[in-house]
Amino acid sequence: MAFDINSIIILATLFVIFGVFLLFDLFKRNEKYGYLAYIVAVIPVNYFWYLIYDVDVLAVYVLLFLLWDIVLLRDTIGIYLHKNKEINDMVLYLFLGIIIQIIVAAILPEAAEELQTNQVDRFLYFYFPDIYTGSWATEAWVNSTILTAFRVAATLLVLLVIFPLILDI
Repeated sequence: MAFDINSIIILATLFVIFGVFLLFDLFKRNEKYGYLAYIVAVIPVNYFWYLIYDVDVLAVYVLLFLLWDIVLLRDTIGIYLHKNKEINDMVLYLFLGIIIQIIVAAILPEAAEELQTNQVDRFLYFYFPDIYTGSWATEAWVNSTILTAFRVAATLLVLLVIFPLILDI
């Protein structure tokens, strides 16, 4: 599927919905709907994957990890500065988002077969980016800039999960 005006409007709407959940705490309702931003981030990212299936699937995961990093930063600030967040809820909703992304990585390429490119490898039922050859060299299709961004975003994601847990001990 290509980018046309309808797909751009849908993608922008999905990102606005993510932004509402990201900024839900500004409404001062004392409800935990802000944590749903971890799960809602999966929706626009996978729609984006569906739109740019022929470009680079690793860029989609970079975008997903960056959205999760933004939500983790928001929650880390909420934990230590405003004292209105819980570490347990933060980790729970992040892992729910990861599980939902793994499930979507199994369903979406089966529903849209154009997503089954040489960039994704099927592991059991799940399609994940395969960036290495059998000899652990980088595949030819991998953009080194996107790979570096992916590594930085994944490292930041892990640090933003571990850092609050260590400080809570």
